Amino acid sequence: MNKTAVVFRTRVLILRVCIVCFFFSACGDNDIILDPEVIKCDDTARIDNIVSELGSSNFVAGTSQGDGILVLDLHVGSSIKLEYECIEKTEEFIEKSELRIFYSDGRILILPFLNNILHSYIHNPNGKTPLSGELVLNAALPGKLSFKIPHKDEDGEVFGFQFKAGATGFRVPILGLFYNHQNQIILEFRDEENLYLRDTIVVGIGQRPNYLPSIIVDIYDPNKTEPGMHFVSFRGRVPSTPFILDNSGEYRYVLDFSSDPELAGLNYDVGMERLKNGNYYFGNWPSPLLYEMDVLGHILSKWNIGPFEFHHNVQEKEDGNLLATVSRYDMHSSGRRAIEDWIIEIDRNTGSLIHSWDLKKSLNDARQVMGWYEWQDIVDWAHANAVIHDPRDNTIIVSCRTQALVKLDYSNRPVWILGNHKAWGKNGYGEELDKFLLQPLDKSGNAIDDQLLLQGEKSHPEFEWPWYQHAPLLMDNGHIMLFDNGANRNFAGFGEYSRAVEYEIDKSSMTVQQIWQYGKERGRSCFSAIVSDVDILEQSGNVYFCPGSRVNNDGGNFGGKIVEVSYPDKNVVFEMRINAPDIVFHRAEKMALYPDQY
Repeated sequence: MNKTAVVFRTRVLILRVCIVCFFFSACGDNDIILDPEVIKCDDTARIDNIVSELGSSNFVAGTSQGDGILVLDLHVGSSIKLEYECIEKTEEFIEKSELRIFYSDGRILILPFLNNILHSYIHNPNGKTPLSGELVLNAALPGKLSFKIPHKDEDGEVFGFQFKAGATGFRVPILGLFYNHQNQIILEFRDEENLYLRDTIVVGIGQRPNYLPSIIVDIYDPNKTEPGMHFVSFRGRVPSTPFILDNSGEYRYVLDFSSDPELAGLNYDVGMERLKNGNYYFGNWPSPLLYEMDVLGHILSKWNIGPFEFHHNVQEKEDGNLLATVSRYDMHSSGRRAIEDWIIEIDRNTGSLIHSWDLKKSLNDARQVMGWYEWQDIVDWAHANAVIHDPRDNTIIVSCRTQALVKLDYSNRPVWILGNHKAWGKNGYGEELDKFLLQPLDKSGNAIDDQLLLQGEKSHPEFEWPWYQHAPLLMDNGHIMLFDNGANRNFAGFGEYSRAVEYEIDKSSMTVQQIWQYGKERGRSCFSAIVSDVDILEQSGNVYFCPGSRVNNDGGNFGGKIVEVSYPDKNVVFEMRINAPDIVFHRAEKMALYPDQY
């Protein structure tokens, strides 16, 4: 149990009075031997000779009355028969799992009734989730388990969740607790007609750790925002520490690997995301290891991708396989060792390598138009920071920060290149790369032939190239959206704004048209030269625009920012500042606290 959390039970424990009118033999809880005769009211000797209580798994499942006899049916199939003449009444307390029998001489029998629901709560069971716990509940009859956690602020939103119905046993995570608060977990277990259990567990949790950044929510329109909370892959400490914030800016989930012998130095680079099965997945840079983990921090799967080394991004494909940006430290055309210029696909089930793409062959590894990083004998010329799969034509789309956004087929040949047209030359196969460059169009569909625009020297009122982009995604309409960081825009040596930008690409005509953008109007208040994320939110269609590093957050503060805007009219419906130095996050996601699998 986490020492910073104190757990109290507010439910009064049932004291089962053992004046139960039958004999037990020395056997297990489910092997009760009963005297079939009716137990008379004055048969005190038999009552006095009771040698044991009902065991923890034995209880009264139902009652019936007839011919002056009260029949107590046990869930194991046996029954107890009591003479009814001296019984004044019986009362069923379903909420407390009690059957009370009131005798005329003042005796009251309290027997476990109906479910005898056994449940226990363990806070932070894996030592990695200080705002979470695990609930274990066992019952004989199926029912629905739900809970509510009142907000620490009186006018805050109450969080509630119902687990999938029909089960008799549950081992489930309890998520959504608060720092610096006496949290109340209000449990209910019921079927369609009966409430079998209501219990309140109080969990006291101490102050928020200093390493977590301060949060300021500036705008929140509950009627227009996407449902869910904010999953932030925080990079402001070692180990990398993801957290979830609610819409009031309160921490509701934290994953801290500092006590883990393997992951205490975790750098997940781009961060964690949620698999289709509800678990999280991530890589650890610099290592050859990828991980799958549940919400309580248990590592469920681990893939070793050696001889490659993970960096930046791992992405789940539609078929469940994993794409990853990786390094191999093989020879660059300059004679140095190259990094961050391979993509691999691995089989999710076996961990075996299915396919690989060497960007030194598909592109021109000598192109330095956008600059590159070099030190000692290492060169980072492409800086591949993201990869996604396009199932429409079975290709991959790779964001090469210091080159362009590139679509590649499974033979490692370019399909198109989205980026300025300056000095592409030939790729490693000897192909002229100019033939893969996309022609920009204005809003009317006319070609923009201004050479200064094509070469990246200036912008057009209706079109701009992406600069040092991150986080490409496929929209439902087939368009591509990405985070255009805007650093060194038009080779000016600096940046003034970042954008979420939508492009329509026609690969048959090799054209690209800018459809929509947001962020230019925000200037440096949303400018992030590096990292950052953008998403299209599933239910509302809103755009989730997330500049992640050194954003000017006013008052002398810098950090990251999360801005949710309606699409296409660009009304801000949510805005949050996350104040911390340097890189705050690569990625942030709007998601439900619990995945659908629960």
